[in-house]
Amino acid sequence: MGKIIRNRYVGIALPLLLLVAVVIAFTALTGGKFISYNNLSAIFEQSLIVAVSAIGIAFIYTTGNIDMSVGSIIMLSGVIAGKVWAATGSVVLLFLISFTAGAAMLYLNNVLSATLGLKTVMAAILMMNIYNAVGAEFLGAETISIYRSMKEISNSNIRLIIFAGLFLVCLVVFHFTKIGRALRFTGGNERCAATVGINNRKIISIGYIMASLAVGIACAFTLIRNGNISSVPSSMGSDLMLATVLGGMSIFGGHKSNCYSGVIGAFIVVILNNGLLMLGVSNTLIQGVRGILFLAIVYLTSDHPDTLPSRNQFS
Repeated sequence: MGKIIRNRYVGIALPLLLLVAVVIAFTALTGGKFISYNNLSAIFEQSLIVAVSAIGIAFIYTTGNIDMSVGSIIMLSGVIAGKVWAATGSVVLLFLISFTAGAAMLYLNNVLSATLGLKTVMAAILMMNIYNAVGAEFLGAETISIYRSMKEISNSNIRLIIFAGLFLVCLVVFHFTKIGRALRFTGGNERCAATVGINNRKIISIGYIMASLAVGIACAFTLIRNGNISSVPSSMGSDLMLATVLGGMSIFGGHKSNCYSGVIGAFIVVILNNGLLMLGVSNTLIQGVRGILFLAIVYLTSDHPDTLPSRNQFS
């Protein structure tokens, strides 16, 4: 079963079939309410944010590293930008600071990892706690409403244009340049990559730069969609991991990685959340369902070689 799912063509087709299946299922279970215009618009708005983040985070996952701090980064970048907007009333500054702060915070995780010699996942967990604490201290229980300022922008096509541009750039870099090949090689086996002259630390940093640009854009998109800023971090970190595996890519990286699986997975994740909520399933149970799905798909799509060494077994 696992070998069938790991087949290249099955890996491409299965997520698309799953996407169609969940739409049909929730449409039937909700008596057609699921495909109402308002609900589909809400799904698209949220999926766009997850998809933008997933495109960038794929550059990190490909190297075999994991960073779950994106939800906290989006929250804190919004808090900082919201405070500046409240003081100046400048929408330009709101977006500029949101993008810059979000991109800088994600890249800071990489700098901390390299400086202290920590695994990227450990650095991300450490910084995630710091980002949450700073956001709570900076804003507290206060909510900043920017809905009126975002209304006109939310009705425009600017986000679709930015998303398309980002996707094309990432697609070219990931699949048609030496950088993309080096990223996949590093994810396959760091020590093998080093023996052929690839600077693993440098290529991981390049991956973080690409991811930082995408997350910075996602921070700005979140402001447009929500219209309110609070110090409550989102579940974006886990959403991205689930979107990646549901989209058909392994979070363990390697040569089968790509930058488009997360886009398909983003829609699946948001649709699952939305559909289950419409059916009256509690948020706690939804998290449990997500966890089971994640574990099952990670197991089925992971390579289990009998003779080849893992990425960390060379000495």
